[in-house]
Amino acid sequence: QGSIVNKGGTPVVAFLLSFVISIILIFFSSFDELFSLGAFMSLTVTGLAYASLIQLRKKEPLLHRPYYAWGYPYSTYLTLIVTIAIFIGFGLSDNFNLAIICMLTALSYPCYLLLVNKKNRERIE
Repeated sequence: QGSIVNKGGTPVVAFLLSFVISIILIFFSSFDELFSLGAFMSLTVTGLAYASLIQLRKKEPLLHRPYYAWGYPYSTYLTLIVTIAIFIGFGLSDNFNLAIICMLTALSYPCYLLLVNKKNRERIE
């Protein structure tokens, strides 16, 4: 359900789920906690995006690329290393939010696998 998009390309179910979770966090968290969670999530997404770029370039080296990263691979590796260092620094200073982000990231992968398996089963049928 989370991957279904409307005519405009918006994943409505995922958007609504994010909205509900955000509202819950707003009501039960302080500004500092929300800011920390946002910073952790931003670093997590940035780090995973750069790691994905590295993995894609290794897995599909001949794939047509309409855009090339400046200074690749050095700039990508440097950015990933700096992102990991900042994440570790945040984690050392805020263990509670680090645990929450690690839990959310770990839970997101099984959810992704469920969606992929469901989509593959629908194609076969």
